[in-house]
Amino acid sequence: MPTVRFGDCASELQENETALDALIRSGAPVAYSCKAGSCGSCMLRAVEGAVPEAAQAGLKDSWKAQRYFLPCICRPETDLSVLPVGVDAQGPATITSIDELTADVLRIRLRCAEPFEVRPGQYVTLFRPDGLGRSYSVAAAPAPGELELHVRCLPDGQMSEWLRNQARPGDTVRVPPLRLSTPKPESHGAPAREFPVLYEDDSLLAIDKPAGVAVHGGSGVSFGVIEQLRQARPTARMLELVHRLDRETSGVLLVAKKRSALKHVQDQFRDRETGKTYLALVQGQWPSNRKVIDLPLEKFLIAKGESEGERRVRVVAKDDPNGMRAITLVKVAKLVGSCTLLEVTIKTGRTHQIRVHLASLGHPIVGDDKYGDFEYNRQLQKMGLKRMFLHAWKLQLRHPASGENLNLASALPPELQQFIHILQPPSGDPVAPL
Repeated sequence: MPTVRFGDCASELQENETALDALIRSGAPVAYSCKAGSCGSCMLRAVEGAVPEAAQAGLKDSWKAQRYFLPCICRPETDLSVLPVGVDAQGPATITSIDELTADVLRIRLRCAEPFEVRPGQYVTLFRPDGLGRSYSVAAAPAPGELELHVRCLPDGQMSEWLRNQARPGDTVRVPPLRLSTPKPESHGAPAREFPVLYEDDSLLAIDKPAGVAVHGGSGVSFGVIEQLRQARPTARMLELVHRLDRETSGVLLVAKKRSALKHVQDQFRDRETGKTYLALVQGQWPSNRKVIDLPLEKFLIAKGESEGERRVRVVAKDDPNGMRAITLVKVAKLVGSCTLLEVTIKTGRTHQIRVHLASLGHPIVGDDKYGDFEYNRQLQKMGLKRMFLHAWKLQLRHPASGENLNLASALPPELQQFIHILQPPSGDPVAPL
């Protein structure tokens, strides 16, 4: 297998790895955010070796000529030696407005010099004129070439303090190159596939996503739901994810068919005006009086072991400056053997929020391979549970065109219904794990 080298750090690619995966595993000091070829944060320059054409998809011709590429979508066929990019590959962006959303959150709007395509969950790295950079999730793309970032002001935060106290509308900052709007190479090679439709009109498409399918292509995943949908509907003018579900989570997934609908519904998600309720089967008996979980969460990278470099989430103290507030509402649906079926409504949309909140209180979701009880999960696998028991059950929102309330629902998949019957047969006698 090819080897990727960054300075003194080198690693041989393993099966299904990208160049970025190998670099992270080697300990190379590389930046990255989305890991899906969208944000440009990880862009590097090849000094030795052949760069696959697909790894330069969406980059300007001038960058391609300088052998810039995106390691997160690069699967090299030869050894590669790489260097970080220079400032010339960071595109200028103008600050158009700075507003306070809350006492500690700023809304920063930017106008970028290059066209780009924004995907849900995407990150972008913002660089000050002096070169200091920080990564932020993209809250919205109000218009072509425009970005909206929500920046939390942290104590002694160099970037946030600069934005609050020194930056002004009209100032120039820099961002790595985002994927250009055309073409859309991420769909290349994706098989056409339709998914069960829960709702569809001219503005929105709601599908019933099965477990085991990623919502979009990324690191280690060539394609996902959105790429398959685009292939199945080649005449559709636009198909964009409104939000995301974890790969192993099934249920309601919303896709926008118009730019105006995408912005409108994403604004509802951001302003917590939607209702998202999940069904989760957890280990043990959940205390019926525990109805609200208000525990801040922090993302981190695993430092060592087989999962080194992977992102995880953990509960932190309420005064932790890196913690993001996360609120989860819990209602007991019923006891199922030695487990509890919960109706879980999230008021904030943090990564792995439900999984981490429930696990932190001693009741992990059964089948969860990241935050669950691994020995218990092995016992349940012998009883027929082959996936994580987490299902996006209901989604409530205002229709972006009519303003009417829209209530979407997905029935519990047959394999999860069957497992409930295994744990709690019609006789009522619970079956204990092996």
